[in-house]
Amino acid sequence: MADYKKKLEKWNTHKEQSEKPVNAFLMWINSAGRKYIRAMHPGISPQEVFVKGSEMWGAMVDEEKFVWQEAARTAMADYKKKLETWNTHKEQSEKTTQTDETVDRSA
Repeated sequence: MADYKKKLEKWNTHKEQSEKPVNAFLMWINSAGRKYIRAMHPGISPQEVFVKGSEMWGAMVDEEKFVWQEAARTAMADYKKKLETWNTHKEQSEKTTQTDETVDRSA
């Protein structure tokens, strides 16, 4: 039972951390690619949409991908800034907790 509580406690502390952003392909498939593929191939399964999307992405020239790659780079840069801030806050919080425990033991 104690292991479960430790895992739950760890999960609760990490849920405040921002999610890692998706890559350029996933941005494209989620916003434009999926709708286009579904329009061109009605009744296609979700797995087949992803396969078709992967084929289409591979066939695209770099100029077509550029918008999505830039969006992914921007999202990743924002994520890294947030992660750095979160890690700094987390470290400061842990130091405060350790200091509080030290004070409690000496009392």
